[in-house]
Amino acid sequence: MSSIYQLHYANGTALANVTLEWTSSSSTWQDHGTDQPVYLTKNSTSGSTTTSVSGVVANDRIRGFKTNTSIQRGDFIHPSGNLDVVNTQILEQSDTFGIGAGGYWKCISTTVSGSGGGTSTEGSSYSGTLTVNGTSLEYEIPGTSSSGTYELKADGTTQLSIVHGSTASTGSAPNFDQTKIWTLISPMGDELDEIDLTGSGGSLTKKVFCNFW
Repeated sequence: MSSIYQLHYANGTALANVTLEWTSSSSTWQDHGTDQPVYLTKNSTSGSTTTSVSGVVANDRIRGFKTNTSIQRGDFIHPSGNLDVVNTQILEQSDTFGIGAGGYWKCISTTVSGSGGGTSTEGSSYSGTLTVNGTSLEYEIPGTSSSGTYELKADGTTQLSIVHGSTASTGSAPNFDQTKIWTLISPMGDELDEIDLTGSGGSLTKKVFCNFW
């Protein structure tokens, strides 16, 4: 999972293009977008030519720098807890960019991509993926996937029936509730993909059936 954090004034005004990317799987902060900061350090006040820092843990101090590595652009203490939640805030420690006291970094989007395994049976092939984009859950069933009615479920209850034909089917889940486990089910009843933001470690089972005649 990755999340985008943007710097804000204390009054909530965002600084355009001043963003960083957090990747939870590798505990990494890295440069993002077209503006500063570009270079990053972890627990160091010196300039850097490194655009990312990994292995970050709670209370590590992250500092960003301009492209010449000498002018500081961003300074915060990495907090504990789950940072892949939209609207999470991290207090800015320095008056970088002239934002004054009370500035903060805020999570503006998160992205989670399921593994999107496929199933096949009796000459048919079924596949599809689920992706979290900010506060939306999006599904995609490629045009190569066999036709039929696919189901999008939340905690086992069908929320949407998707009639798929010969072209790609895309859309968003209705009333996306991040406290539930969402699954995309093939017309044969097999699980194609799963999104679990609950932290409960829900299982994802991919089955493959091949019959030849």
